[in-house]
Amino acid sequence: MRLEAGLAAVLRRIADDKLALYNDVWREGRPPLSRPRFLARIRLESIVVHADGAATMYFHDGGLFLGHVVEVRIGSRGAITETGLAG
Repeated sequence: MRLEAGLAAVLRRIADDKLALYNDVWREGRPPLSRPRFLARIRLESIVVHADGAATMYFHDGGLFLGHVVEVRIGSRGAITETGLAG
């Protein structure tokens, strides 16, 4: 996956997978976030490229998930295989 072209797709996937989780479980009485406001808080921290061509991207959570990192796994062919919370 080309980073420039792929980052928007990764952010869409994070919102698809994690926005409802934030609004339903993690917001702790704060107002629900819209998709744009949610994504405005998510920032790329680092990318680890593995020997087999797969990669793991780590995103700062902007305080949404109490400091957990949003982790996105990319397969060796460039497809997003999983999103999760780590840390």
